[in-house]
Amino acid sequence: MTRSQALKRPTVRRSLLGGSIAVALLVAVLIPLALHHSNTDSRLAADEPSLVDNFSDDPDGLKTRTDSGLAVSLFPIDSPRTPRVDDGALTFDDTEGVLGGYYIIELPDVRNAKVDFSFTPWSKGGGLVCLAFMESDIALSSPVVPRSPLHFTLSPTNWSVDVFDTKGDAARTVVEGSFDPPLSANGTEVYTMGVRLDQAKNVAEISLPTGEIFVAADPSFGIEANFAYIETWRTTADSDETLARVRAWSADSAAEFSAD
Repeated sequence: MTRSQALKRPTVRRSLLGGSIAVALLVAVLIPLALHHSNTDSRLAADEPSLVDNFSDDPDGLKTRTDSGLAVSLFPIDSPRTPRVDDGALTFDDTEGVLGGYYIIELPDVRNAKVDFSFTPWSKGGGLVCLAFMESDIALSSPVVPRSPLHFTLSPTNWSVDVFDTKGDAARTVVEGSFDPPLSANGTEVYTMGVRLDQAKNVAEISLPTGEIFVAADPSFGIEANFAYIETWRTTADSDETLARVRAWSADSAAEFSAD
């Protein structure tokens, strides 16, 4: 993620519950489906997800293998930005600057994932949490970004789903919106974000922390993904505290979602 990918304020339309949530359609078709309650259990619908990670009981420090046994790639390494477990959550410990850290796993044909996270009070100054699927390992190609069918970012006030159509290109926003009222940034409330891809039909099902589910269509949702990562990101240089904390996540390659 780069500074140029800052989330934009879209126009406002009504949600299914009558509350206002902002939604802007660029290339995608966005269809509100149904309201469901998010929860702090980050297990997917698949009986045996290929990736399971819960940081709540992990000791502080670097984590190099997921709870389900997959090897973890940390990027960057040997840096204050290196993702690490701190007090039951994944974060990084740098105290200034505009930066982020990546926690990456290899998972061929990954298409479903959920992330449980919380924002600290400093999140009001511009912190993001990101869930992404990539064609190849971004740690090996950075600063060149691989092709990607999903780059899903959230702040307390905004959300965005982007794709990378071509390796090395800038992100292209498919759909974005905002939260009214903003998500809590008290450091304790846990939210869930999630996505399921139907790559045969180039369709994504997007789950927001508010409990709303949307469906978006775009040709780049069909890009094959073999890696998934989570990232916390700071968009301003004047914060002295980590802005997002990932509590748990899970992912798999099951073809469980059909756009029919």
